Amino acid sequence: MRDGIRTLSIGALVALGGTMATPAHAGHDGHFTVAGARAPIDRMALIEVGDRYNPGVYQFNLYLASSEVRVGQYGPSGTGDAVLLKVYADGPELAAGTYRFERAVKPDAGRFNGGTVFRDYDFAEGGGEKFLVLGGTVDIAVSGGAYDVSLDLEVSPVTSNGTKALNGTYRGPVDSTHSL
Repeated sequence: MRDGIRTLSIGALVALGGTMATPAHAGHDGHFTVAGARAPIDRMALIEVGDRYNPGVYQFNLYLASSEVRVGQYGPSGTGDAVLLKVYADGPELAAGTYRFERAVKPDAGRFNGGTVFRDYDFAEGGGEKFLVLGGTVDIAVSGGAYDVSLDLEVSPVTSNGTKALNGTYRGPVDSTHSL
């Protein structure tokens, strides 16, 4: 459905009031490291944007976040750590595979064209560290409703020049899924 919200059945989903708001569960495991700092990834959310911008290629906003961050239909809230990636697939479900960075307005399936990393970030006030994703790969495996996500990204701090490596992993279910 392109109008309204549709909750998808991908593994063990927990949608609470339209947000990823449940405490971190057993079975979730993850972290990312950037600029020498390690941050937890306790949950994963997907927002399916659909194929309205590039017919046949579906956009997903993939959020990997610490337990303090809530992700609703229109994005994150709270204060914590998160990685947001715009990932493109050839169908209405995010498939397993390696997604490579492509700097394009309408990327092909199997690509991602942007993202932002937030460290100790207050989504209401804008305080904390923010990095833009400039390149890299995202590997996704799916098994029985559980996702195994590996990040190998090149990022740049918003407030300064230069690039840094970001590496991370997440293993666990999708906590919430929305369609726009």
